[in-house]
Amino acid sequence: MGEQELIKASAKNDKAAQKIIFEQYYKDILQLCTRYAKDKVQAMEMSLSGMHKVFEQIKKYNSTDGLFLDWIKKIVIQNNIAILKSNMQSYYIVSTVKAIDNSIFVSANNSEELENDIWFKQCNANQTLAALQNLPASLRATYNMYLIDQYSLNQMSEILEVSENTAQSNIEKARHTMKRNLYAEYKSK
Repeated sequence: MGEQELIKASAKNDKAAQKIIFEQYYKDILQLCTRYAKDKVQAMEMSLSGMHKVFEQIKKYNSTDGLFLDWIKKIVIQNNIAILKSNMQSYYIVSTVKAIDNSIFVSANNSEELENDIWFKQCNANQTLAALQNLPASLRATYNMYLIDQYSLNQMSEILEVSENTAQSNIEKARHTMKRNLYAEYKSK
């Protein structure tokens, strides 16, 4: 059965077709959710919830929407943002204040080393993922959406329900905090 047939069967609630789609795309979705989650457990929860959302909305998929995997990722990312928002009482205020507070305390000794990118090239994927997962939730979402998933500033501000200026500010905070977190991961190994 081809992809289009699987999609049509899944839209008709065919459990066998849904299982095939789930097995075919779950690894990619879990990897995507791992970047948005604070840990593996939350990533698995996001993945399952995201795939559930995909099957709820699969009737809306049209081949003119682009590749099926890209459509799935879009649905899952929006679901991840909704999960992050629902998990935090003061989603933007708390995480933004934490990021500002933490960035102020980068010592003078470390700031010089942070500007030297030689250490950066020696970081591995596990260190990068750990640094990403240590970002506050709103900055983690911002970092992923803009720098990795390549959403435009306008798209981000709509999805996150913030102004473009706030989104741009959070991108800069996320970059700085990610670099600091990555440096801390590098130094701890």
